[in-house]
This record gives sequence, C-alpha cells and structure tokens, in this order.
Amino acid sequence: MPVVTCPGCAVKLKVPDGLSAAAKCPKCRAALTPPAPPAFEVVDDAPQAPPRPAPGPRPTPKPASKPDLAPVDDERPERSAVRKRQAAEIDERDDEDDRPRKKPRRKDDDEDDVEDAPKRGKKRSGADRSRGGNRGLLLGGLAVGGLVFILVGVLGVRYVMAEMAFGGKWPEPEPPKSKLWVAAETVTLRIRGADDVAAAEAISERLFDMAADRHLVTAWADGRMTVLFSPVKDAEAFAKEINVGRVHSVKGTVICVYADKLEALPTDPVAKAVRTLGRPAPAGKMSALMTLSQTRPDDRRAEVLKAVEPLLDDADAMRRGEAGNVYCAWATVDNIATVIKLLKNDNARVRAVEALARFKDERAIVPLTECMGHFSGQGEAKAALIAFGPAAEDAVIKLLDNSERNVRLLACEMLIKIGSAKCLPALERTAKDRDRSVNAPAKNAILQINQRLSSKS
Repeated sequence: MPVVTCPGCAVKLKVPDGLSAAAKCPKCRAALTPPAPPAFEVVDDAPQAPPRPAPGPRPTPKPASKPDLAPVDDERPERSAVRKRQAAEIDERDDEDDRPRKKPRRKDDDEDDVEDAPKRGKKRSGADRSRGGNRGLLLGGLAVGGLVFILVGVLGVRYVMAEMAFGGKWPEPEPPKSKLWVAAETVTLRIRGADDVAAAEAISERLFDMAADRHLVTAWADGRMTVLFSPVKDAEAFAKEINVGRVHSVKGTVICVYADKLEALPTDPVAKAVRTLGRPAPAGKMSALMTLSQTRPDDRRAEVLKAVEPLLDDADAMRRGEAGNVYCAWATVDNIATVIKLLKNDNARVRAVEALARFKDERAIVPLTECMGHFSGQGEAKAALIAFGPAAEDAVIKLLDNSERNVRLLACEMLIKIGSAKCLPALERTAKDRDRSVNAPAKNAILQINQRLSSKS
C-alpha cells in the first residue's frame, strides 16, 4: 500500500492503490496528490551463452609406467602400540579417580558408529509430555472399551443361545397321585445333554442319590429331560445341590441345567441292579430287587447277596420283604443261618421255606416246624418236613402238643407220611382229645401207620 505526505500538515498516510483526485487528509482536510506509478527501466535481453566449441580428436593415452613396489619405511607408529598407550593412560586416570567415566573415543574408531548411536533430542517440554500422556490414556481407554464391547457381545451371544437351548417344547412327566406329593412345593428341572437313553439313566441315578427324602418323576424325549421334585421349599437353595451338571438359570420354580458327560450305566440287568442297590438313596432299589427276583441265579451269587444283605433290615417293610425273597432265591447252603432268620419275615417266609427245602440240611427241620403256626408258608413248610422223611419225625411229634388245633391236625397228616412206631403213643394221646376235629385225624393216622408198618413186615 503506497504512502503519501499531506501537503498541509506533513502527515504521512497509507493510501490504497488507485487513489482518486478528490481524496482529502482526514486531519487538515487538504487535498492529497495521488502517488505517481513506479517507472519501469527497460533492460537488454539476458546474455546468451557462448557456443560450445566443436570436439577435437581424443588424445592418445600414455602407457602407465610400472609401479615401484619396493617397501618403504612407515614412520607412523603401529596401531597396536597406540592402543596400548591409550589404555595405559586410561588405567592411570582410573587409579587416580574411581568415579565412573565414559570410555574415550579413539581416533581410529569406525565413523559409522557415530551415525549408529541413538540421537539425543532436546528435553521435552511439559506441553509435549501432557500431549503424550493424553494420547496414551486415549489409546488405553479405546483398548479397554474394545475389550468390554467384545466381552458384552460374547455374553450376549451366549445368553441368546442359552435362551434358544432351553426354549421350545419340553416333555412333561405326570405327577404321582400320592399324599406325599406336594404340588405347591414342586420344582421343575429342565436338563439339556441327555442325548440318549443311557445318558438319561445316568442322570436319573445321580438325581435319585440327591433326592434323599424327596420324591421325583422324570420324562425324556429328543435329548431333553424334565424332572419334578417334591417337596422343595427353596428353589435357589435346591439348585446348589444339583450334582448332574452346571446350573444355567433359576426362574421361579424352574431350574435350567446343562448336564455333564456322566459315566454310562452297565447294560446288564444284574450289574445295573447291583449298582442301584449300592447307592445310598432308597429310590430305585425296589425296582432293582424285583429285577433280581425275576432273574435266574448264576455265578454272581456272592456279589448279589452282598448287595442285598443290608436291605434285610430296611425300615420299609415292602422293601425288606422283597430283599428277603431275593436273598433266598440266590442263597446257598452256606447262607442257611441268614435264611433261617428270614422265616420270621412274613413277606419272605415262603421263599425262605423253599430255600431250606432246597438245601436239605437237617438244621432247618426245627425252624420249619415253627412255621406251622403261621398262615403264610404253612403249606410249603409241611411239604419240606415230609421231604426230610424220618429225620423230621421227632420234631413233628412235638407238634401234637401244640395249643393250636390246626397245628395238631397238620402234625397228624405229616406223621401218616413219615411216622413210625415211635409216634404211636403220642397219636393215641391225641386220639383221646375232646375235640372231635382232632381225635378223628389222630385215630386215622394210627390206622394208616399200622397198615404201612404191617405191609413192610
């Protein structure tokens, strides 16, 4: 912007290009003269470079003279000597001052080391350090945010997959019609992972052990298993007791579970029954006993008897009786003492009498006569005593003095088959009984025994 001087007040003013003739000084109001445009000097054209001379013929090179390879004396000291002298000087300085010092650089060191050394920049200002720290915090925040986003995404996908896994239709077991089943205190287990019948049986076995004094019913279909437990008052606390897998969720009285891969149960009925009897929970044991009762005994007698024997004193009468039946069916003469004790069990007496008859051991005669006063097993005991023959005569004679009329009648019938002259005096006393329902059978027994004895003679 050009500068003009006011002709009135001599003030220098900056004026724009193309100032008009009517422009005035803002101070004294004098007319301002527009500045004259700069004069341009006309100069000659740039000088041209002189023309390049034409190339002449190349000179013929002179042959190189043969170098003189004669050795010359090198006045410079050897490098090894220089280094030794420098090292000695450094050692002397170190002896005088023990402070750590930088290793002096030798003149003959490689110059490239200077370029390879890290360049030391100027000390960063506070603003630079602040910008660097903020950048680190920003990157750290972005990294943490990314990890959180990924974690939330994974958890969301797992939640959706779990909801899909436990959605849809599930098999519905029918609750038992029992007074012990409390519908208001029932918990439903929905179990994924029961891929086949074997897996469902293994899960059921674990649940039976967990049931304790609770009742349960199960239903299985297409890899899904539904179990009803009752009574259960606290579903959250009950979920912590589950031992068949990982609990996914507890919603009200519905517990969703991912089943673990459990060991498959044996397929053999006897082995499966023995395994069931060895569990602490009572559930399923009645079914196992019925399986053994219907199975023909084999060489696994010792294993079966060992599993059944603890149930002979079970608190449940039905289970105790069925255990006695199984024991008698699988027992041998080596187990006669236990079988004799089972004669006192009303539910196992018949099988016990049959086992003693099978043993044909005379130690069973007296216990068998004691069964004559019981309705159950009475006919089987009578047949067993007759099978013993004359060996049972003395024990049967004692039955003629029994207070029960029916027992005395049965004794007369047995003596007709196995009696000898030794039993006639006892029969004659019975024939004098005032009860005609007793003295008549006694007289008939005397008659038939005499006929049998006379026919033999």
